[in-house]
Amino acid sequence: MTKRLDLARFYEAGNTETEDMDRETLIAHRQRLHALLAELNALEPDDTESDAYEEWAELHEDMEDLIDEIGEWLGD
Repeated sequence: MTKRLDLARFYEAGNTETEDMDRETLIAHRQRLHALLAELNALEPDDTESDAYEEWAELHEDMEDLIDEIGEWLGD
């Protein structure tokens, strides 16, 4: 039986509205996303054919994209 990952807090962080954030808040949010991404990396499922891995990989990519997008907004 494949273990189901509890990814709710990662989704919550990724779904935070960023449009109205000032620069300092965006920087702090990006740092939080980097920390969460490191935690998410540690949760990578071993079975790359599982549904859990597919969900993990999609969330991982979405978080990386959001981090990159915030970097573009900040001019990094």
